[in-house]
Amino acid sequence: MKKLTSEQVELLHEMMAGSLSYQLFLQKIDIEIDMELCFNLLLEAKAENDASMFRNVLWGLVPQLSYTQKLLLYRMALIDQWHHEHEELVQAFQTTYNQEQENIKYIKIIMQHLPGYMANTVLKDSFIRKCAYAIAAQPTPHKELALNELSAGTDAIIVKYALHQLQKIEHSKKSSIE
Repeated sequence: MKKLTSEQVELLHEMMAGSLSYQLFLQKIDIEIDMELCFNLLLEAKAENDASMFRNVLWGLVPQLSYTQKLLLYRMALIDQWHHEHEELVQAFQTTYNQEQENIKYIKIIMQHLPGYMANTVLKDSFIRKCAYAIAAQPTPHKELALNELSAGTDAIIVKYALHQLQKIEHSKKSSIE
């Protein structure tokens, strides 16, 4: 099983804290960053309930992987409940990973099964809004189908933002015709 040594973990933490450049970090760790390594480190962080290590691997090592590998790990992380990286992951699905219809399924899962730390109404509202934006950034017509489905649900906040995104899509369609 591929793992980092304690020295390599310390270098990762230094790099993520900004006291070591990314290039110098890559030179010093002297290990191939691949899917197996990242997956094992994310699982280990989860098993040890180490949110800092999870965050550092997710944003410090996973970006070295291929597009497909990153996408798979980000989807896995998005629907995992124990960490606090959900907003950043949703942002990534809105801005960078927005060409895959399959993403919608994972965004809907987290919208409908929020992590416990988002029980606060203000946090929930903000997060659901971001999720609706991320769904709206995904490919057509899949985004519209998902937003229609969500708008017919029972959660008032989800319905509100799904309807808002549907209205924006409709307005955009009308504007492009004129």
